[in-house]
Amino acid sequence: TWFDPSTGCSIARCSQPMVGMNSKRCVEDERLVLALAALTGRPLRNGTHRYCIMDARSKVATQGNRLMGKGVEQTKYYPGTELTYLNIGNIHAARESC
Repeated sequence: TWFDPSTGCSIARCSQPMVGMNSKRCVEDERLVLALAALTGRPLRNGTHRYCIMDARSKVATQGNRLMGKGVEQTKYYPGTELTYLNIGNIHAARESC
């Protein structure tokens, strides 16, 4: 985790949530993301803070992972959060290409 006190920006790395086909929730994950978001700049009009989740996978890959019990954050449970897919085809192949 990284935090810049002069801008209020933070970067935190995490693994994908294990929400599965039933889209289970993890209250602890939700609290952690909200706590990180609270560290950032000024609140939005509704009192939440803007926070971006960057998923290195493609949206199609996340849907396939749900079938295996994995998944992706559901932004409706993370107020002020924006989810962006980076569409890296195969993250393991990208890692080994260096």
